Amino acid sequence: MLKNRLSALLKALSNGCPRCGHRPIARLTGFATTCPNCQLVLDRGNGFLLSAIPISYAIFVLFWLIPLMVAWILKQVSYPVAFGLVAFGAIFWPLVLYNYCKMMSLSLYYFFMAHELESTESATR
Repeated sequence: MLKNRLSALLKALSNGCPRCGHRPIARLTGFATTCPNCQLVLDRGNGFLLSAIPISYAIFVLFWLIPLMVAWILKQVSYPVAFGLVAFGAIFWPLVLYNYCKMMSLSLYYFFMAHELESTESATR
């Protein structure tokens, strides 16, 4: 069972379907609601993948905001430049990362709910 969970996690983190591994599921401009290969429903409706929002902002804070804040504290970057870069990054990076963060959210979902992959596999056969 752990092997199935890790397999689904790695497939989804590599931008593939958690069941069959078909790639790509998430693109910069869109996200497939079902896998074109095995018909697994990836987006189950309103709010299913909302965890992608805090994931994208956590990535923004860890890899954009904190380094800019440290650079500003160490006087490597002036305040107006740091503020402008933070404001730009707060909008740009979550928009760019949102669809991939949906895949991260999906990978966590199927890691903990691996039985849903198995039940849908047997239902499609």
